[in-house]
Amino acid sequence: MGEAVNRTSALAASWQRHVVWIRVNVGFIKAELAHLLASGHDTSNIQGLLDSFDSTFERFCRNELEVFVAARLSETEETKTSYLADRLAHMGESFLPWLEEYNDLVEAMASKAGDVGLPLVLLRSCGAELLIGHSKFVDIVDAYVEEIRRPAAQADEADAAPIAEAEFNCAICNKSAGTIQLMGTSASPEIKRVSFTSHLGGRIKSDQFERLRDALLRKDAQSIYELNLEWASFYCPKCKASYCGDHWISWDVFEDGFHDCIRGQCPSGHERMLED
Repeated sequence: MGEAVNRTSALAASWQRHVVWIRVNVGFIKAELAHLLASGHDTSNIQGLLDSFDSTFERFCRNELEVFVAARLSETEETKTSYLADRLAHMGESFLPWLEEYNDLVEAMASKAGDVGLPLVLLRSCGAELLIGHSKFVDIVDAYVEEIRRPAAQADEADAAPIAEAEFNCAICNKSAGTIQLMGTSASPEIKRVSFTSHLGGRIKSDQFERLRDALLRKDAQSIYELNLEWASFYCPKCKASYCGDHWISWDVFEDGFHDCIRGQCPSGHERMLED
C-alpha cells in the first residue's frame, strides 16, 4: 500500500477513537432506557433518537469507506487528490444532522420539563461527552483535509507569482520609489504598481505584455513611462531618474469640484502629471 493509504489508515485509527466514544455514550443512553421506563418516564422520544443514530452510523461507515477508496485512487491518479479531500470533508459531516436532532430534543424537553427530570439529565450529561468526541473527530478530519489541500493551494500561489517585477529606488535617498509587477499570462496580462501616489492594478493590453516584461527585467523606468506614464508615477523623464514620495512635491488637482489628477514636481523642479 502507498503513502496516501497508509497515512489515511493511521489517521483513521485516531478519529475512530473519538467515534467509539460517541458510540459509547449512545450505548450508555440505550442501557439507561429500561431504568427510566421502570421509573415511569416516557422514553419514546429518546428511543426515536437512538433509532436515528443507527442510520447515522451506517452513513458514517459508508462515507468512511469512500474515503479509503479515494485514498487508494489518489495514489494512482494525481487528479484524485482533491477527491480524497472532498470525501474526507463529506465524512466529517456525517454526524451533524443527528447531533442537531439531539440538541433539538434536549431543548424541547427542557422547555416542557422546566430543566428537571432524569431523562433530560441523562441526555445533557451524555450530550456534553458526545460533543467532545465529535469535536475531536472533526478536528482530525479537518486537519487532514488541510494537509491534503495545502500543496494545491501553494501551487496556486506559485501560479500567481509575478512573471516579472522590479523595484525602483529613489535617486536621492535610495528608498523605494515604486514597485511594478507583471501578472497573469501573455493572453491576459495584469499589472500591479505600488507607489506613493496609490496602489494601481488591472488588466493591460496583450500587446503590451512583452514590452513591459522586457522593461521590468531591465529595470527600464523610461520605457515603462513611455508605455503608460501612470505606471511610472515615480519617474521624472527629464531627469531620467526615479524619486520617492519624500522627494516629489505632489498635489491633487480638482476640476468642477471633482478630483481630476495628481501632479508633482521633482527635486529639480520638473513638473508632470503623476496619475490621472
